Amino acid sequence: MPRRHRRESHDDDFLDNIERLKTGFRRRETKRGNTYVVQPISESRAVKEYRCPGCQLVVSIGVAHVVAWQEDSIMGADQAVADRRHWHTHCWRIF
Repeated sequence: MPRRHRRESHDDDFLDNIERLKTGFRRRETKRGNTYVVQPISESRAVKEYRCPGCQLVVSIGVAHVVAWQEDSIMGADQAVADRRHWHTHCWRIF
């Protein structure tokens, strides 16, 4: 009976962890009296175009950026996630 190589089954997990280390982890930030959940998006995971609410320009495909949503939304957590926005990293920093 052939042996199973456990290492192969963990390759995807390992690559996901490396990607998270490169881009950063989800975090909480307080800006203008509100708490936001901020998720960095790497170049390889940026597969759609979005309109940045900070500068009103397009966040292009392949551009690293952040996604942010209000943690303590009055409409609840599900609505807060639905209202998330993709920001250029610089625009989010100066918001």
